[in-house]
Amino acid sequence: MQTLGRSPWSNDANASDDFLDPLFQRFFEHLSLPNLLRKSDYHELAAFVEADDLDGEVVDVLDMIRDTAGAASPRK
Repeated sequence: MQTLGRSPWSNDANASDDFLDPLFQRFFEHLSLPNLLRKSDYHELAAFVEADDLDGEVVDVLDMIRDTAGAASPRK
């Protein structure tokens, strides 16, 4: 982001669009592989971070997703 003249800490920065998408695109290009990590998969990254290091907002959102999925009932 610094090369784009932007701060990752600014209020208008979007971590997934402005940082993670370009990061993983360049990472997989470096490996000569297709980008195997899309925005819909970013939740899987939480498993690689210590629970105490996760931002509270991330924990809250993942908990809401878990609770909603657990309360869902399949269509008949």
